[in-house]
Amino acid sequence: MSIRRTPKVFFSSYKPPVTDKSKRGQFKQLIVVTIIVVGGYFLTRLPVFQIDSVELNNINNQEIIDQLNTLKGKSIISSATAVTIEKIRESSVEVIDIHCDKGIPNKLRCTAELRAPVFIWQSSQKDYFIDKVGVAYRSVSSSGDLTIIEDRKKLPVKIGEQVMSEEMVNIYQSITETLSEKKIVISNFFIDISPFHPGVVASKRLDKLPFPAKPIEILYSSSYPVSIQTQLLSQTLENKSSKITKYIDLRTPGYIYYK
Repeated sequence: MSIRRTPKVFFSSYKPPVTDKSKRGQFKQLIVVTIIVVGGYFLTRLPVFQIDSVELNNINNQEIIDQLNTLKGKSIISSATAVTIEKIRESSVEVIDIHCDKGIPNKLRCTAELRAPVFIWQSSQKDYFIDKVGVAYRSVSSSGDLTIIEDRKKLPVKIGEQVMSEEMVNIYQSITETLSEKKIVISNFFIDISPFHPGVVASKRLDKLPFPAKPIEILYSSSYPVSIQTQLLSQTLENKSSKITKYIDLRTPGYIYYK
């Protein structure tokens, strides 16, 4: 039996079925993506990608160190690092910022910007580190080499609270520097009436210039330059030291009061 080709029929509405190549292409893409995702999932869980060391730069807070060390053994590509870093940022007042760089395949390098103490804030016989912006961020048992600022109003302090402005911290630092230049030794600062009127307890003078026989209080103002006030203080001490037994008040520009 002979087979002949079907003759072409003109003016017919019949069309041969068309294969949907786009659907087949999408299905292949889905398979490829699935293989990549599944393969990547198991690849990152190989021992070679598990964090085996955490390098710490400028981090000496033991609590933070302990939290970062919990990342050892976890995948360096997982979200565990980001979650831990965010937890540290939210929970530690001492941390200004922290970030970690991932060294493939298994090294983690972390750097933190931490608050640094500039003074000790003392209230109700409790001491706290305060940083350059005036935040009380840690309770301490001793002042070490830092100068104490005594709050004579004895107001309660909460960790993380800004007890004084950055501007006032700068003024206290300026007083420290100018008195040091005059060889006047500071026992401690104090706040009594207002935080804008820094008080100083000065105990002695290291040079041979005149100074009262006993410690005195020096009352500064934040309303005009500290350098001018310290210069007026020095002149007053040279001329009136024998008459001063309690305090020198520099708070009113153009006037000096003493007792």
